[in-house]
Amino acid sequence: MDAPMKPLGLLQGKFIFKKLPNGNLDKTKVVCTLCNAEFVYCRSSSSLKYHLNAKHPLANLEDAGSRVARGKSFRQTTMFECNRGKPISAALSSKLTNLLAQWIATSCRPISLVEDDGLELVLQVATGDSSYKLPARCDENRGARQFADACARQFLDVANQWGIADKTSTIGTDSARNMVAAGRILPFQHLPCVAHVIQRAIVVSLRESGFDGFLVKCRKVVGHFKHSPANSDELNAQQASLGQEQEQLVQDVPTRWNSTLEMVKRVRRNRDALHTTLSQQKHNLALPTNAEYEKLAKLEKMLEPCRYITELLGGENYISCSVVLPALCHLQHAMKISDDDPAYSVRFKAAFTKDLNQRWENINLEWLKVYQTQKINALFDHYDLKGFK
Repeated sequence: MDAPMKPLGLLQGKFIFKKLPNGNLDKTKVVCTLCNAEFVYCRSSSSLKYHLNAKHPLANLEDAGSRVARGKSFRQTTMFECNRGKPISAALSSKLTNLLAQWIATSCRPISLVEDDGLELVLQVATGDSSYKLPARCDENRGARQFADACARQFLDVANQWGIADKTSTIGTDSARNMVAAGRILPFQHLPCVAHVIQRAIVVSLRESGFDGFLVKCRKVVGHFKHSPANSDELNAQQASLGQEQEQLVQDVPTRWNSTLEMVKRVRRNRDALHTTLSQQKHNLALPTNAEYEKLAKLEKMLEPCRYITELLGGENYISCSVVLPALCHLQHAMKISDDDPAYSVRFKAAFTKDLNQRWENINLEWLKVYQTQKINALFDHYDLKGFK
């Protein structure tokens, strides 16, 4: 006896015609054998294929010739798996080494970064080469030197294009290692940015003198008003009721010079307005105590000379190089420890003086002395004051 014939199907049997109660097939309707969804069939399988792609993408692999055992899971092959076992080319490896050297030099990263196992793993996944190894320290040092050479060439090219190469005596940069290395190559005297040096000394002194604790309180109070226009409006209203100038608080940022001083000034200046406004709000802020406000006043007094010198060194209407030595001497005098200084002020001044003295070696003081002497002689010659030399 012949076996009963199976209902005719479409797309390799994934759709069958709907069976009527009388046993006949309805050739205008089909049913998905995977989810029993019913569709109208008009002699076109486009909508059926769309259903398979959208709802049953794994089942559609059979149409592509895939013969995977039933029950095995499907997933997309990753790029790392596709490239596994294929080492990167020597050209790409050299390019990665140069880019790493450029990153370390321009971003002031430590050379020890090339010994970071996590970075090596990231690059292995990114390149698809599980055998990739980070370059050795000597390679990175060589790359940093090459980048310094490139910086020096760029400086000379710009100087020549502008026609000032024979008029330039000094070039100033920040204290990044690649900039310092480029300065040694150039035929000009190199002078690091003294304002950067002062700001770095301030950061070190704040950390080592114990001011960080209540500066954190100030930052949180400022953030409470900076991040909420409603809170800021309430503070302005309170300032007006107290007869004070309506002003915004300032958040200190490590890369924004004198921002710590400005934050301290405004918090102290608006002390009453801040306390009154916060007493009417729900918050979990810890406000500075009376003793901490006294410390903030001392800190403001110590930071004020630094602000003055920083702005003096940033002047545009005079040659700022001529005021470096007097400015540094002024700071040394301002940071002298007196018998009346409390312990935290002593720690701040000692840390500031120590850090500044350590950086003096890289400021090219001898050249500054020569430059200062030349300027003084030029003034005497200009005003015919030879008898006073």
